[in-house]
Amino acid sequence: MFLSSLVSLGAPEMVVAQAIGRLLPDLRWEFLLREHQGVKAQGFRVSSVQSLPRPLREIFLLIERADLSPWVKLKAREIFELLGQVEARVHGCSPEEVHLHELGAEDTIADVVGTLVALEVLGRPEVISSPLPLARGFVSTAHGRLPLPAPATLEILKGVPTIGEETPFEFVTPTGAALVKILARGFGPPPTGVPLAIGYGAGTKPLPDRPNILRTVLYQLTESEIPHQRVAVLETNIDDLNPQVYGFVAERLFAAGALDVVLIPLQMKKGRPGVLLKVVAPPDKLYPLREIIFSETTTTGLRYYWTDRLTLPRKIISLKTPWGKVRAKKILGPRETVRLSPEYEDCLKLAREKGVPLEEILSWVRGRAPNEKTGIDEQ
Repeated sequence: MFLSSLVSLGAPEMVVAQAIGRLLPDLRWEFLLREHQGVKAQGFRVSSVQSLPRPLREIFLLIERADLSPWVKLKAREIFELLGQVEARVHGCSPEEVHLHELGAEDTIADVVGTLVALEVLGRPEVISSPLPLARGFVSTAHGRLPLPAPATLEILKGVPTIGEETPFEFVTPTGAALVKILARGFGPPPTGVPLAIGYGAGTKPLPDRPNILRTVLYQLTESEIPHQRVAVLETNIDDLNPQVYGFVAERLFAAGALDVVLIPLQMKKGRPGVLLKVVAPPDKLYPLREIIFSETTTTGLRYYWTDRLTLPRKIISLKTPWGKVRAKKILGPRETVRLSPEYEDCLKLAREKGVPLEEILSWVRGRAPNEKTGIDEQ
């Protein structure tokens, strides 16, 4: 459905077809229109001549020898590597011993590679996904009937936002979960921007209460929102935690992937002093960080919400100062202005070693950003 939605969105069908044909010349397939509850959507149907399970090494070799771009090969390998590792964990064997049944069939290989080729043709846009629906029930597989979500699917989706569904249907397959896990850079509501194109990918089975389609939207973000990042913000009010613990909590949160951790003084009910703990995190770190907050603090609840984070382009450079080398962030601001932000620990080390006031070193580094728009060179 991801592949067919991208073709519906505007990825040239012929380019995708040629890539699949070069990879799997004996594969028979077609794009076709389907209708679900009055909504017409693009479908993708494969008739495979190869139904035997493949070992991972055979899939890797097939992809490596194919006439595909380095990016498509890299992402395809990451996706099948993830599928192999998960299958190995679920079935208690090594990845080398895994034979991917449904996952190693030619239709799955075509689906993964076709999706990557379509994304590349569209310019490799940043992928943001809504939380994935997980339902109850059972699904028939090469290993027999398994509960939903399928064990491999649930294993892949560790750390990925999901929502529960009552409809007994496999909304997310292991392949779909792996595609989203590898490709998505954020989860949550759509970003603020202008929709440029909309694609509808159709599933094969009808649903009783909704159309079985996947909708993909290509957005043009406003200039002020570039570069941007979808993030989760977690926060909780605490008034009964030993203050000595906060440093350790922040240390654990940063080690687990938090982008920022702040502590804000509060005056809470009954006049008690408290602290607002606020954590900014990538979407896939929401649940691990939540567990740390609950296990390391005395809070019994927290709030979280999704938002956009704007970040100016920056890189770490090395500067030769009169007292020695220090690192600094080279930050590109609006209208191509450039400024430097010295690395505090490097400057502190030099101040102690050379007996120079710390502020003198910090001021020297900040003053190295030139006025001209060409920026600065590493010194």
